[in-house]
Amino acid sequence: MTVATGQESPWPWRFAYAAAFLFTLGSTGTNLVYGWQKGTDLPSSVIWSAVSLGASIVFALSWPAMFSSIERRRWSGSVIAAIALLLTGSYNVTAALGSAMDGRANASALEEV
Repeated sequence: MTVATGQESPWPWRFAYAAAFLFTLGSTGTNLVYGWQKGTDLPSSVIWSAVSLGASIVFALSWPAMFSSIERRRWSGSVIAAIALLLTGSYNVTAALGSAMDGRANASALEEV
């Protein structure tokens, strides 16, 4: 038999926030690498990196915006946040796959030499 003490452990929340922070950090790093590699020269690499960083920020903020809008029953805001989530989420997946494919292409090119 368990006895309820009325106090929850703060550790599950701490682990959840730490995991969310690590995911956001990893996703942002992947996007920056993808953006940097997408450019052909320094100015275009900086621009693509800025676009990638912006997509990461919007992706990180669209989750709480969508949940907050749904909670407050602001349906138009929740639709806009969901669209932002879908667009930036698809960019994140594209960046992750693009970075992985670029790494494989580089490894393949080094093997041929």
